[in-house]
Amino acid sequence: MAGTTNAPTRVRYMVFALGFGTSWLLYLHRYSFALIKPFLKEDLGVSNTELGVMDTLFGATYFGAQFPTGLWGDVAGVHWLLGGLIL
Repeated sequence: MAGTTNAPTRVRYMVFALGFGTSWLLYLHRYSFALIKPFLKEDLGVSNTELGVMDTLFGATYFGAQFPTGLWGDVAGVHWLLGGLIL
């Protein structure tokens, strides 16, 4: 292996950028609901109780999907999992 160098190519940087962007968007969509709550209350007349129910339903759905999604990732592979979730 002496004398061989694997300089980063444009493809590596593109894969990194796409992975970073996907991770950032997945993080953002989980936490952006807190930012739009005041607008939902004002524009749509949603009560605090209804917002709490929405929070609970989102959290329960997110929690409930963790185990089956993890199994799917273990069986099919993370590339197929992320590809399927993105599409």
